[in-house]
Amino acid sequence: MAFVVSGLADYVQNNREIILKDIVLGADSIQRMTIQPGVKKSADLNFLLVEPALQSGADCGWNASGNATFSKRTITTAAIKVNMAFCKKTLLGKWTEYVVRFGANNEEFPFEQYIIDGVREGIKKQMEKLVWQGDTSNSDLFDGLLKIINAASGTIKETIASGASAYDAIYQVFMAIPTEILDKDDLTINVSPLVFRAFCKELTDRNMFHYTADGSKTEVILPGTSCKVKMVKGLADSVGHKERKIVATFDKNLVYGCDMLDDAEEVKAWYSEDADEHRIRVDFNAGVQIAFPDLCVLGSMAADPVSPEAESNALNKIAAATAELADADHVYKTDEQA
Repeated sequence: MAFVVSGLADYVQNNREIILKDIVLGADSIQRMTIQPGVKKSADLNFLLVEPALQSGADCGWNASGNATFSKRTITTAAIKVNMAFCKKTLLGKWTEYVVRFGANNEEFPFEQYIIDGVREGIKKQMEKLVWQGDTSNSDLFDGLLKIINAASGTIKETIASGASAYDAIYQVFMAIPTEILDKDDLTINVSPLVFRAFCKELTDRNMFHYTADGSKTEVILPGTSCKVKMVKGLADSVGHKERKIVATFDKNLVYGCDMLDDAEEVKAWYSEDADEHRIRVDFNAGVQIAFPDLCVLGSMAADPVSPEAESNALNKIAAATAELADADHVYKTDEQA
């Protein structure tokens, strides 16, 4: 007896829509953003800001006042592809050879599900970083949020001097957030893992705040506020100090553009008979933009956050040295009097 699987569709074909959606929209930050589908290369994003004016109603008459202002920002996406090939013969002579079948079952893709899952996770990880740190001048596929926000007219910029702790840096950015978005449910201060870890440690070390992480390992409510401090892996950077950047805005102010409306996005796995190998192809497009730069704060730390514990130790050493000098001075005067 044996399992007969010839009538089953392969993993990719049977789960194509789920896999494709996870690849295109699955990165952590993208899931929080406004999704703009139907963008094939570039598209104008039109926003409407209505500002009615309150007037005295004590007198008759009609005095029109107030504006409905349209604004436009352009989102540009890049065509992205993944091409991979796998030869089953490389599995021979290893423990993996038990899955290799030749002849009638030559088109069977060994470890297909595991390989596709690895491709999905790899793409999401790289997209998470591109969304924040992408820079076409450095040969990246599209410009990320840090570059776009920094270049946009109206962005509120905060320079955080050296010697600031993570808490001080985050709170400086919080104090610069425009009043009109303070009540947004999705108001978020986005920080790198470096700043987030220092912030959480500081809250614990100071033992002066009651805070909640809402059961999340990546999110903490800023004490005394309703604003979330979110750890963003896409801000991790050990070279260009982008990990010192802090971005505060509401999640829906960040826009992610893709197509998703036709077959321009595709994921496919097949056996290439002429090359005698299994191939995977992924095609999609992506890009980001910010809707209202004037409702975004970009904080830039001049140096890595300072530990309050280190400050406290330094102050204690200074106090101890001062006390020692005072004692020495007292002994000297006592001896002199004697």
